[in-house]
Amino acid sequence: MESNSTSIIFLIGALTFLLNWYLYQINTEIGLREFIKNFILSVIGVLATGIIFVVALHLAHG
Repeated sequence: MESNSTSIIFLIGALTFLLNWYLYQINTEIGLREFIKNFILSVIGVLATGIIFVVALHLAHG
């Protein structure tokens, strides 16, 4: 699998997660401070998980 393919898969997955997260947060009607805190934590989580996934994929497939 090429590096570009891996990056595109990661990007699409991250965008899908953040869109679903945003829709969930809007429906729960929390305050702006909690919304921003949850957003920052979610972005960090998505990036960390994506980096781990990409590293593991590259190690497994050489």
